[in-house]
Amino acid sequence: MLEKLKQTLLALLVESPRRKIIFIGLAALVFAVSHIGIPVQTFPDTQTYVYLHKHQNEPGVWQQFMLMRPPLYPLIYWLVPNQTLLTILQSVVSFAAWCVLALYMSRVFSLPQIRSAVFYATVWGALGANILFWNRMILTESFSLSMLCLFIAGWLLAIQQRRYFLLFAAGLALLFLRDTMVYLVVPFSATVFIWRRDVRLVAVLCLLALASFQAASWAHEGERYVSPLINSVAQRIVTDPDTTAFFAARGLPVSTELLACAGKFDCPVSKEVTQWAADKGKPAYMEWIVRTLPARLIAMFGGRQKISPGNVYRAYKEGPRNIIYVIASLPPLPTPRFSAETIVLFCLIIGLRVRQCRTRLDIITEQEFLWLTLGAAAFGNLFISFWGDAMETKRHCLSAMVMVHLAILGLLASLAEYKLKASSGFKVSTHQG
Repeated sequence: MLEKLKQTLLALLVESPRRKIIFIGLAALVFAVSHIGIPVQTFPDTQTYVYLHKHQNEPGVWQQFMLMRPPLYPLIYWLVPNQTLLTILQSVVSFAAWCVLALYMSRVFSLPQIRSAVFYATVWGALGANILFWNRMILTESFSLSMLCLFIAGWLLAIQQRRYFLLFAAGLALLFLRDTMVYLVVPFSATVFIWRRDVRLVAVLCLLALASFQAASWAHEGERYVSPLINSVAQRIVTDPDTTAFFAARGLPVSTELLACAGKFDCPVSKEVTQWAADKGKPAYMEWIVRTLPARLIAMFGGRQKISPGNVYRAYKEGPRNIIYVIASLPPLPTPRFSAETIVLFCLIIGLRVRQCRTRLDIITEQEFLWLTLGAAAFGNLFISFWGDAMETKRHCLSAMVMVHLAILGLLASLAEYKLKASSGFKVSTHQG
């Protein structure tokens, strides 16, 4: 019975360009209907982009705004000020980005059935509830997720074919869309060196490093870290006496009013606290993270309900949804929906090592190593996003969670291909670790 089911599934996954085109067409139809069923949304942060558009001709407004926010999304809003048209553009770019990612993710695998399965699963990722929701929101999330898909596709393309333009272009866009990408783009791009030694890659990394420096300089000059740090003071520092004492020893002006803000969002703090955050807060916070790193890791995974987005639509907007949107919300992979994804990934990694321990301790397959590299980058970005701001952690961690899910999908497909090859007598390529 199981063998017959396996053969039926493999027959359905026979690789065919015609089937892929039909599937993309059906997915695009569901995507479009779902898009129509979700109203255009705004967020408090949206007002800053509206303000820029209304005052775009005032002298110095662009220079001022580039310090307040990463500059790419304000530029896009300036070019497309109609919010409905902007969300349509976001949605088109999003679906196209997922299709491009599906193409290059599937090319990692050699068995046609596995390639087809990965292609279909990744295209379906564009229909995740959290992707659809942010496509209709006037914020950076939609373009950030789309550029992340293209960035990972560019990473795979660089490894597969030594072509670096997509990696560079998408990485550059990410740097000027979200501040946390400063810590991801160059280190993750540099991992291509594991597979490819190329002078052109060095040039790409140098250009991305310069862009990272510029993005970080604008963020620092505009003191964008102050507001997130104040959120962390209220949510993570003054909530614990020992942590409060640690920061008090480093100049935090602790007062009755500040202690009253413990655990509260948007609690007003004194000018002295704000000034401390601007002058001394960042190095003190980083020192605390480093000194208590094991505890920070445990706290992050222990509070995974603050990381996994769940159904973000339901969290931000109550109301009726059309049936196709509900159907599109069902699949958990490769877009984040459930809180167990980090545990699943760890179990997969442990399972891989246990399996390898039966043969040679220092060998994993090339594909497994590829997805473990993506997973490592995802968890690094997840840590930075989670501890970078105590407010809206689910939203801030969304990009990292997409990477986690893609790593899970890649690992699952690698395990399936390894098993199929082993059962058919294929020789499995390995990576010396």
